[in-house]
Amino acid sequence: MLSDIRERFERLRSLRRRDRRTSLILVGETACACLELLARHASRHEIGWGGAGEKIYDVFAVSGDVQLFSRAVNRALFVPDAQSFEQDWRLFVDALTQSRGRLALTGIDADVVDRLAYTAVIGFGATVDIFGTGDRGGPGTFFEALVGPVISMLTERIEAGAVLVDLPDGSAESVPVDLSFFGEARDPVLVVPTKISTRERISQAFVHQAILNKALAPRIVRSALCVGNENNMFKERGQPRGVSSATVRDTLVPRTIVQYQRYIAELSGLYYLDPPHTYQTVPLPGFPRVERFHALLTGDLEALLTG
Repeated sequence: MLSDIRERFERLRSLRRRDRRTSLILVGETACACLELLARHASRHEIGWGGAGEKIYDVFAVSGDVQLFSRAVNRALFVPDAQSFEQDWRLFVDALTQSRGRLALTGIDADVVDRLAYTAVIGFGATVDIFGTGDRGGPGTFFEALVGPVISMLTERIEAGAVLVDLPDGSAESVPVDLSFFGEARDPVLVVPTKISTRERISQAFVHQAILNKALAPRIVRSALCVGNENNMFKERGQPRGVSSATVRDTLVPRTIVQYQRYIAELSGLYYLDPPHTYQTVPLPGFPRVERFHALLTGDLEALLTG
């Protein structure tokens, strides 16, 4: 089954920008294979939650080995049953197909969208953590492969990556953003950085926004940062690494983000699969908009490109 996951992932890499709908079907199939592998060959253990808000997190461990375990998995967002996930994923792809070009996803419950996206990305990541796929950067690529086709279908814009900027001498240079979507000449440009977690890389999205503001002027550039979570794993001091000593909590830098938003460039929003409770409930003045992932697809995307 692990070889099947690797094969599907490699197909996804080559297919994602050539056939949006088929690539999204493949994302769902890959996620299902991960869920089946976890259900058959891993055990699930609750770990301590040391952050704000009422959350319950589990980790997956190879059966009998509680020292090798996965990233934290939010129980309220994760769909462990592959069959249920497969059925809802089919509805998701059908809803996207019906909503193609309309700038807003309809026909499916917002909570279902959040659970599906979270389960696919974090389930793939957990599989990589304990079984390995030969690619440590795979979860980030998988996240990008989910977000890119979804936005491309809703906007009917071609998904691209790095943005080429013309220089005065007639040459060009590349600004290495994760995802970019260009419309007509007068339309806002949409840039979508995707990060499993931001950690020390939070500055990158702001810097790229600042560069593109100047390089593409007078065109409007808007950035929607999509993030998995801000979870970090810790263990009790003096205790050996293991499920019983593990605690997960969010590592947050709210004042730094406010400074970046104020002095470097403005992001249009941060869209989380598993949003930090603090960012949602008590953001500092000047903090960028924070929403669950579905909000980008069901309303904010239209506002970003038409407002």
